Amino acid sequence: MYAQSANVDRAAKQLQALKLNPLRQTISSSKGDLTRLRIGPFDTRKQAEQAAAKAKKLRMDTTVFQQPKQ
Repeated sequence: MYAQSANVDRAAKQLQALKLNPLRQTISSSKGDLTRLRIGPFDTRKQAEQAAAKAKKLRMDTTVFQQPKQ
């Protein structure tokens, strides 16, 4: 989660360099708007975990989760 747009832009560029195309999600909080970067979707959990490992090398906090089936 990022509060400053410059940090979001920097992190997004780092992810793009690894061919992990980030999606931006803005969330309102009591401290103002925050931006979450998400990558995916992936066909398998293994692919998601590999992508998360790449992002962790950039010192980014990562969480792998499965979207609920619709």
